[in-house]
Amino acid sequence: MWIVFDLDDTLVETTRVLTPFQYRRTLAHLAALGVALAEREETLSLLLRIDARSEKASMAWTEGGELLGLSKQEVDIALNFFYGSLPPQFPLEPLPGAKETLETLRQRHQLALVTVGEPANQLAKLERAGLEPKLFSKILVGSGDKRPHYQALLAHSGLPPEQVMVCGDRPLIDLLPAKELGCLTVQMRNGRGLVSPDWAGAVDLTIGRLKDLIDIVERMDDEHRTAAHSGRNTQS
Repeated sequence: MWIVFDLDDTLVETTRVLTPFQYRRTLAHLAALGVALAEREETLSLLLRIDARSEKASMAWTEGGELLGLSKQEVDIALNFFYGSLPPQFPLEPLPGAKETLETLRQRHQLALVTVGEPANQLAKLERAGLEPKLFSKILVGSGDKRPHYQALLAHSGLPPEQVMVCGDRPLIDLLPAKELGCLTVQMRNGRGLVSPDWAGAVDLTIGRLKDLIDIVERMDDEHRTAAHSGRNTQS
C-alpha cells in the first residue's frame, strides 16, 4: 500500500503555530512600507479571529483587508509577503506522534508527501518540524489542484487506487481529488480541516490523532492477509 500525506495541519501545526507568526511579520512589513493600520495588536487580533473560521489565510486577508480599509494593492502586498519566503528561524511543531507514525508505517508501506506551497518553504517546514525527507519515497510540491500529483503517484506505484490511502485535513483540497480517482481517504481533523466545508463522499474515514492511522492500516493489512489466505485455501 502507498500512504499519501498532506503536510500543513496534517503532519505539522501550521495554522496553530506558524500562521500567527506570519500574520505578525506581515503586519510589520506593511507598517514598514508606510501602510496605515490600526493599533498592531488590535489588527492582529481581528485577522486571527477571521482566520479561525477561514479555509485559507488568503480568505482572511481579503475579508480583513476590507474591514481594515486596505486597498487591493495593499492586500496583494500582504499576501505575497505572507506566502513568501520564510525566515531562517520560524516557529513550527509536528503534530503529536507524527514522526513515530511515519516511522512505523514506512516499515511495511511506501509513504508519499503531496503538498501545496512554495517548494523551499514546504521542505523547510519538514526540516523545522524534525521530519526527515527520507521518510517519504516520493515528495511532490505544487500549487492548486492536487489531482495531477495523485495521478502521477498512481502511475508510479502501479497499484490500483483502492490500495492507495490519502490523508489530509481539508476535504475539498486534499481528499476530494483522491476520492474521485478511487483512493481511500482519511481526514485528519485539525487546523483548516476543522472549518473546511464537508463534501459528501469525499471522506471515507476520520481521525483525531495521527497515531490512529496505525491501527487503521494494521486492520486493513489483517483483512488483506485473511482474504489472501482464504483465496489460497479455495484454490487448493
